[in-house]
Amino acid sequence: MKTGKLVIISLLLICNRLHAQTCASAPGDQVTYGTNDTWIGYVYDNDNFTNYFGYVNQGSPGNMNFDQSFGGDDVTYAVNGCNIRTENFSIRYKLRKTFTETDYTITIGGDDGYRISIDGGNNWILQDWGGHGYTTRTGTFHLNGTYNLVIEYNDFTQGNRISFSICGTTDDPTVYGTNGVWRGYVYDEQDFTVFKGTMFEGTAGNNSRIDQNFGGDDVTFYTNSCPVYSQGFSVRYRLRRPFNNETVTFLVGGDDGYRFSLNGGASWVIQNWGEHNWINDSYTATLNGTYDMVLEYYEANGANRVTFDMNAIVLPIELLHFKGNQQNNQTHLYWATTLNSNTENFTIEKSTNGRTYTTAGQLKATAGISTATGVQYAFTDPVSFTGNQFYRLKMTDKNGVITYSEVITIKNNTTDGVRLYPTILQGSNKLVLETNKQLENVTLTITDIIGRSIMQQHMPELNNQTTVELKNNLVKGVYMISLKNMAGILLNQKIVVQ
Repeated sequence: MKTGKLVIISLLLICNRLHAQTCASAPGDQVTYGTNDTWIGYVYDNDNFTNYFGYVNQGSPGNMNFDQSFGGDDVTYAVNGCNIRTENFSIRYKLRKTFTETDYTITIGGDDGYRISIDGGNNWILQDWGGHGYTTRTGTFHLNGTYNLVIEYNDFTQGNRISFSICGTTDDPTVYGTNGVWRGYVYDEQDFTVFKGTMFEGTAGNNSRIDQNFGGDDVTFYTNSCPVYSQGFSVRYRLRRPFNNETVTFLVGGDDGYRFSLNGGASWVIQNWGEHNWINDSYTATLNGTYDMVLEYYEANGANRVTFDMNAIVLPIELLHFKGNQQNNQTHLYWATTLNSNTENFTIEKSTNGRTYTTAGQLKATAGISTATGVQYAFTDPVSFTGNQFYRLKMTDKNGVITYSEVITIKNNTTDGVRLYPTILQGSNKLVLETNKQLENVTLTITDIIGRSIMQQHMPELNNQTTVELKNNLVKGVYMISLKNMAGILLNQKIVVQ
């Protein structure tokens, strides 16, 4: 009987682990706060924070979250100081942390009691203080500045675990992705009200395809800040993208609601905003310039998926006309393209034989002047020549595709050695024409500055020097004298009447 009593007493002593030991050399002052996201946890060999045994650290620079189960039930747990057994103990964790102003979601859990304070332990913002299995408490708090965080935990018997996580994003959800990569802003509600963090879709180089199911139905989906559950959430994707006169077909689908905008969300070109299984819609448009694309998606319940794709066809350069003339030993070229032509630049090429061409100059598409009917361009080749010269345009679009215009022929107006003077008339109505050889069937035309014909005179032949008397009295102004015969234009000359 005595022996039985001794065995029972011994078992009770072992099971209850009476904490009679002390740790006289335990380091740590029990009051200093950890910094740089690293907690200092002051460890006690009982459940009421009175028998101090040393300290441990949790978290690491850049990540203050932790989840600790102490190696199991009733095992030795290593402490900076004296080790403890993981039954009937307590820990007070401390961390001083500076937060950028935003809303932060804090989740703390434990088996058994736990609580957290952001003011040094004066008030507990989340807690479940008592003996129980693992539970969690979550709350969202607006933080701005430096806080003294305290987590207290105690374990009575059997299982033990303490966990802490915090997330808050300072991302700006109005910023657009670029270079083909969407910025997706994730919200923990269906109406874009509780911002949790950012995700990215697409790859650099304008491959902007999306096919996302968020890990499956009713699971945890991780953003760059806070996780969400894939039930009852929403995502707003943003991408700023240039289009170079392209006909684009957009394909958007979703389970549940989705809509797509090309003007930052001011209007929607695709919209199917409701609860349904995965379906998709398309929209085709010709786009030129930079567009703020917005794709919105929300999930209500059940399956979740959002998709985006696009197919683009680049439109060719469309040349409306190409022409030129010779004046004062210079060649003047004029051409025009349609307003939606996909032009990058022009190379003006010339040839004396119509077969071998050299570069006369280059012109950027941005040098053109837009009108209601197209984009007008002009180029002057200052190099004089005799006889005929051939010109063509080498046209390069914004994707590097090259096409050529038709070839035009320009005849040198001074081939037959015709000269006109004076070019400034003061109180005289006579012009002198000189030529180095006889010309036949010559027509002289005078036009004003807007191209209206003022006078026309036919001369059966023109020899050496001929005086032309102007039959009409010309008012002061600028006029153009044109001289031509069956061979073509012989002279284009500007005169001024004073």
